[in-house]
Amino acid sequence: TSDAVRHPLTVLPPVTRQGLLELARELDPVALRWGH
Repeated sequence: TSDAVRHPLTVLPPVTRQGLLELARELDPVALRWGH
């Protein structure tokens, strides 16, 4: 994964990032399975 973001955004705190990924996994988006 890439932690790079576009200006003027900043990198998410690890706790926030993990929480958002957990919520997204429940929806099973193709983007999280891409390339696996």
